[in-house]
Amino acid sequence: MRATTARSTCSAWRSTCRDIQLAPDYLPTRSNFGLSLAITGPPQDAVAQLAPIATARGSDARIRQNLAFAYAMAGDFENALQISRKDLDEKSAQRQLYYFMQLRALPVEQRSLEIRRNPNFMPQSGPAPQPPPMPFGIT
Repeated sequence: MRATTARSTCSAWRSTCRDIQLAPDYLPTRSNFGLSLAITGPPQDAVAQLAPIATARGSDARIRQNLAFAYAMAGDFENALQISRKDLDEKSAQRQLYYFMQLRALPVEQRSLEIRRNPNFMPQSGPAPQPPPMPFGIT
């Protein structure tokens, strides 16, 4: 991340930046910060934040999908799809990219609302999970 951009971004995200400075190897905080940058912009800063941790030891599918989302918000759909394929089958990766493209077309406020409405936006490979059975006598 460029120094001036990092400074201006950190002034808006002071608490998160402090947490990252205190524990730079704690990937969930860095991933959440990158996702926030991808949602609100600039997405290139989100990519710069997420790309190094997406291949770090301890990285997981959520971090990689946050990176895919950041690439999509930056308009780099090829890299977004390539990253999504690391965790998803082809059909799910394509569906994920389509969803990211829909989010990209939204104004920032609506994009943020949509992601808050659907916080588990990462599709899962395989059949959809079934709800647990209801206890006896409850319908």
